[in-house]
Amino acid sequence: DVRRWQQTVKRIEERMPAWTQLATLIDYAEGLDVLDEVREQYDAILERRSLLDDPDPVPPLLQKIRSGLRDALTKGTEQVKRAQETVLGKLKDDALWKQLSESQKADRLSRHDLVVQSLPPLKDDEAIIAQIKKTPLASFAQTARLIEGSLPEIRAEAARLLEPKTVTVRLSSGVVVRTEEDLDSYLGDLRVRAMSELEKGNPVVLK
Repeated sequence: DVRRWQQTVKRIEERMPAWTQLATLIDYAEGLDVLDEVREQYDAILERRSLLDDPDPVPPLLQKIRSGLRDALTKGTEQVKRAQETVLGKLKDDALWKQLSESQKADRLSRHDLVVQSLPPLKDDEAIIAQIKKTPLASFAQTARLIEGSLPEIRAEAARLLEPKTVTVRLSSGVVVRTEEDLDSYLGDLRVRAMSELEKGNPVVLK
């Protein structure tokens, strides 16, 4: 019995690090496609007390969640990069953008998350966790949407920098136009608001 107990203790000591690491990666995998599957099998090991079974049930789960996290980080980074490149491509040909100084451009790029960065090597679990802490899996889609919608704001900022007195006149959103009279009314209101600023000598940005 003593010999058997000693063997059991040794097996526990050998398997606990991987088991602990699996639990850690699960904690950082919110939003991962394979999370539910891995968590279900993790819970089953707990319930059945099968950690010491042969073959070891933990390595396949670790491999699955590691691969899933790496793939999710890679795809998320590429999604954000595509959004950045789209906006940067439009800014390259923008007349207002071309007039900004390099420091003004750099400030706009930083403020609107347009500095393209490569994903660092995800060589081990520590690197994976560090990257998730920096960019949670659920943040990529939202970041990409914000970047894609940043162009009007960047142009408005450029106009204000180039023309300090520039005033933004907001275009009413969600307006339903059914007739020519509705359209004339909408444009008439916009004209009145824009002319009010122009008469004061203020350049106007329609946004």
